[in-house]
Amino acid sequence: MSSSKHNCLSSQQRHQTGFSLVEMMIVVVIVGILSISALTWGVEYTANNRVRKTGESLQAVLTLARNEAIKSNRAASVTLAGLNWTMETNDPLNTTQRAGSFSDTPNSPTPNMLVTPTPNANLITFNGLGVATSGAQIFAISDPNGTCQPAGKVRCLRVRLLAGGQSSMCDPSLTFPTDPRGCMP
Repeated sequence: MSSSKHNCLSSQQRHQTGFSLVEMMIVVVIVGILSISALTWGVEYTANNRVRKTGESLQAVLTLARNEAIKSNRAASVTLAGLNWTMETNDPLNTTQRAGSFSDTPNSPTPNMLVTPTPNANLITFNGLGVATSGAQIFAISDPNGTCQPAGKVRCLRVRLLAGGQSSMCDPSLTFPTDPRGCMP
């Protein structure tokens, strides 16, 4: 009788020491679902960060041109060509010219961001006092691979050139009086 009891215990111990195939498959399915949801979240997060980075870069370029105009007390201009920009001061003694791109891959045939001046004015000029005298007043920034809120998951932004020459960034899908991140009408 003791031998049958011993066999019975050892078979129970062997059965309890590992994972069953069903348990392993459940774990694999759960890990797969979590991986897929993390991947889609990561793509949206990356697209939203690109939009924000492009908006901040555009603000920096506009601020640079404004500061150069004030420093030299001469006109300075920013020219936008797609995702490339050129900043130039019109000082006959010390002409400053800088260039750059808003894109992660400047020579790519498919842009990863869209910067659209409204109205379609690609030359922004600041006078010696830093006031914008010509050019676009609002720039729409979007991701060509995603759609803007509220229809899509990518939050598109606007950079607005204010009357004094400063720039501000806002979210057109939010209303200004209720949310300070929203665009003023």
